[in-house]
Amino acid sequence: MKADIWMPLFVADYLADTNRLTTVQHGAYLLLIMDYWRNGALPDDDAILAQVTRMSPDAWSIAKATIQAFFQIENGKWTHRRIELEMEKAGCNKKTAHDKAVKAAEARWGKVKNAPSIPQALDQGKLVQRPSPSPSPTEKRKKKESEKTLSEFLDVCKEIGEMAIREDDPIFEWAKTVSLPSDMLHLGWTEFKNIQAADKKQADWRATFRNYVKKDYLKVWALNREGEYYLTLRGKQLERELNGASA
Repeated sequence: MKADIWMPLFVADYLADTNRLTTVQHGAYLLLIMDYWRNGALPDDDAILAQVTRMSPDAWSIAKATIQAFFQIENGKWTHRRIELEMEKAGCNKKTAHDKAVKAAEARWGKVKNAPSIPQALDQGKLVQRPSPSPSPTEKRKKKESEKTLSEFLDVCKEIGEMAIREDDPIFEWAKTVSLPSDMLHLGWTEFKNIQAADKKQADWRATFRNYVKKDYLKVWALNREGEYYLTLRGKQLERELNGASA
């Protein structure tokens, strides 16, 4: 049985470890460990963690300190020793389980370049991953210098007369491929801007947006049983806000 199909939950141990958590904190912690079980170590990124826990950025900032105590932060990721141990038991040996968790985390959070999409991986029967070579100190310095906050990036786009998400951006072709309506994609961009921390910096905000869309971090849309996209409650709220602003 695959480790991503089921997850053991030892009720007595769980309750003993979490007896001081509030109901909201219980829900957030369970969502984090379930996501960890399926996708590997979590990124140390408040925007993504808030999305995983279905919390607003403000609510997550309040709960974070308590929940973080159950994890260890290593190399920019939240790791969980007990889950790693259970993954080892459910899978093969410790090295295989650890490698699987690392690869899953890299595939999900965009650390591996040229990884195939989920449909491609299913067609191939396995997920092929090729880690990028480690950047040189010079490359790291250049990347650091090129990093900007989202506000700074938008200002640069305005200054040079360029759209934040250009018409030839690959995300539009991807959306067409999966039949995601363009109006939903525009709502996704609005939500993306809403949830970014003011001091968060990225070297490529367009690529970051593509990652959020493809990994469904925005929670603006969902698929029904017929495979058609529909707006979630958050998506409908954004639509009302934008329609009200343009009225």
